[in-house]
Amino acid sequence: MRLADFAPFNPNAQAGRLDDIAGQEVMVADFRLQDGEFGEYAFVDVILQDGSMKTVITGAKAVLEALKGAKAANALPCPAVFVKAKRAWTVQ
Repeated sequence: MRLADFAPFNPNAQAGRLDDIAGQEVMVADFRLQDGEFGEYAFVDVILQDGSMKTVITGAKAVLEALKGAKAANALPCPAVFVKAKRAWTVQ
């Protein structure tokens, strides 16, 4: 545990997009939900294959439901691959 784990979340911090990690096996460490102009979205903390950490943002409904389900089952962190099929995001 680090002191930063207790710091308040800054929703204005720079976050990447799912496109940045599409098709890559990542470890989903945690996420934070926010309400936005177009509905709910999440800041998702992922660990890349090289061990570095990245935060990506998504409002994709299928991804949000998967994230909520994983958290409810105490299954985080867990591996995932984010895939874009036409305009919709899914998770494998």
